[in-house]
Amino acid sequence: MKKNRKASAAAALVLLLSLCACSGGQGAVSSEAPAAASSQESVPASSEAAEPASGAPAPEDISGDISWLMRSNPFENEWEQQTVIPKFQETYKNVKVNMIIVPQDQVDPKLLSMQAAGTPPDVFSMWGDSGFMDYYNKDLLLELSSYIDRDINKEEFIDGIFDIYAVDGHYFHVPQVSNFSQMIVYNKTLFGEAGLPDLPTKWNDPEWTWEKMVDYARQLTKNTGAGADAQYGLLLPTSDPHLMLYQFGLDPFPEEAYRAGVMDKTNFDDPAIVETLQKWADLIYVEKIHPTPADQKALEQMGPLFKTGKVAMTTSLPTQAYGNFKDCPFEWGLAPMPAGAPGKARGILYNGAYFISKGSKSPEAAWALIKYMLTPEAAKDMCELTGFLVPLRAQMDGWFAQMSEATGMSAGQVEEAVTGYPKQESGENINHIFCGYNELRNTYVQGLDPLWLGSATAQEAISGFIGDLNSTAARIKADTAAQ
Repeated sequence: MKKNRKASAAAALVLLLSLCACSGGQGAVSSEAPAAASSQESVPASSEAAEPASGAPAPEDISGDISWLMRSNPFENEWEQQTVIPKFQETYKNVKVNMIIVPQDQVDPKLLSMQAAGTPPDVFSMWGDSGFMDYYNKDLLLELSSYIDRDINKEEFIDGIFDIYAVDGHYFHVPQVSNFSQMIVYNKTLFGEAGLPDLPTKWNDPEWTWEKMVDYARQLTKNTGAGADAQYGLLLPTSDPHLMLYQFGLDPFPEEAYRAGVMDKTNFDDPAIVETLQKWADLIYVEKIHPTPADQKALEQMGPLFKTGKVAMTTSLPTQAYGNFKDCPFEWGLAPMPAGAPGKARGILYNGAYFISKGSKSPEAAWALIKYMLTPEAAKDMCELTGFLVPLRAQMDGWFAQMSEATGMSAGQVEEAVTGYPKQESGENINHIFCGYNELRNTYVQGLDPLWLGSATAQEAISGFIGDLNSTAARIKADTAAQ
């Protein structure tokens, strides 16, 4: 049975070969990535909570105490505690929701310790360092297909969103949020002061390249190394090097990893990857247009780095940019990832999911909470209070308008920038689809630290950790096969 389960999980990820979504069943899933629906495609949805579907128990007949495991985040936790739970319990009066809030890096340890103790959280999401593939292979997830068939109209959701984590047509999740792709967030005020134009909103615009980004960063950098008086043109995610390597048509992980969630070895020692990482490090120590780790710590004393106005360009998910930057004291905007090689810009998608633990003692009550959070009313609350988008068709235009108000971009520009990533070349981020992601990531992040600290070249740093990383990858593959 374990071997069959593993084979099914691997088959669920075949769709990643085309890198257009994160996983799919054996031939049962569309080959297109979830696409944003226009207002013309919107399915009318009532703002009222739907009546129970045939066979669904009435709210007054559902009872129980349920636990909801979430990461600590001020605006998310405020939404959960002050909006979701009170409104949910207005209808489901016999259900008590107990929040369990831990730092993001403690979500997975807490989840596993609760599972081991026989008291798993009833509801949880991919807020930690692991994702669907790990949870599925550890047999933590309750199948939700019958609940979805009974209570959910999938036509009200963005195309393909339910199939991302489907396994042979079976559902162990429901969509939580669509964050679209990692993007460039930039300080439009600083750009204007430097006489630079707004960044393009079209992906793979031939004018928006790595070289152009670096050129702009040079013009936006002032007083390098001067502490609070410094201004840097660029800040890139050194803890997630794959995000930028993808834009050069490079991949530190083999095809097998995207197909099956496991791998025998990685590609970090590919000479082209070594060269590109060195080029990145040279932005810090040669060009000096990117802050050093020490510079970052100094500037962070003033607050979140981008909000200080001391960094002109960085990366973010558009939904998180809204929550983090909507009250910035300057004008900001969104742009596609720049292409490191012609036509190579690639979206890195982050589609969230709600899960119910297989060991939940109150699955009907847990399902009621999830079902409520997918209603138009709850989706609107989540959008307005956190910036996250529940992937309902009817929410799209409102979310574009909300982002337009926050950025000063037109709603059409927001839509083009956010949804225009190349569908066939884009895929779900690796934290959702790799087994043992956190262990792999810790190995290469720590291994690359000397590069970002300026104490080693890319070749020296990678030579120092590649053996351990490949051994870890092979062990995870063997351990996963044995589960």
